[in-house]
Amino acid sequence: MEISLIFDLCLVCVLIFAVLLYTKKGFAYGVVHFVGSLASLIVAWVASSKISPAVFENFFKNGLVDKTRDLLANHSDINLEALVERFAGFLPQGIKQNILQAATGLLDTSAPDAALTVVEKVVAPLLIPIISVVVFFIVYALCRLLVNLISAMFSIVNHIPVLGTMNRLLGAVSGLAVGVINVIVLLCVAWAVVIILGGKNEYWNEAILAKSWFYQQFAPYNPFL
Repeated sequence: MEISLIFDLCLVCVLIFAVLLYTKKGFAYGVVHFVGSLASLIVAWVASSKISPAVFENFFKNGLVDKTRDLLANHSDINLEALVERFAGFLPQGIKQNILQAATGLLDTSAPDAALTVVEKVVAPLLIPIISVVVFFIVYALCRLLVNLISAMFSIVNHIPVLGTMNRLLGAVSGLAVGVINVIVLLCVAWAVVIILGGKNEYWNEAILAKSWFYQQFAPYNPFL
């Protein structure tokens, strides 16, 4: 059985487990967790896209420009591939190739500061997605912690008399919604693991992830690309 299929089956299990859990917990519990999970996802998504460029600009850019300027000054034969390998060699090959194709001929520019141009056009697109991953998971974890605290305060809501069957049915629906959000987060984790492994692991890489049905639906909306 292919690893991508096993991965998809695991995600299906996540959905089923969420439906069964929230069927038991009830509608009110499910709604609180769904709203909280959705809000956490949106906040983390927006925060990662807004904060990561600022983090790169304030904490990484100047140092990288200096290093790139030294490389260009001391190695007249250096090329874009060498620069990418030096600063982001851990990234999967597909991501590096996309950036390199977009930056073809960049070192031939007559710009007064080629190092700055290289950092802005080549290095930044490589590193900002990695910073986004870190920011995303930190913000999401903090938001979910807050959601869990709030949901504990609202647990008394489930004691309000509600027709049993309807409560379970609505709980299942809210559980499915929560399960979808959990699947999205796990897909983000799966992509992050590919990045951490550098796309070179034979059991988990870009090619395997691309075969996943769930990832194919998620890929066009990947917040880190």
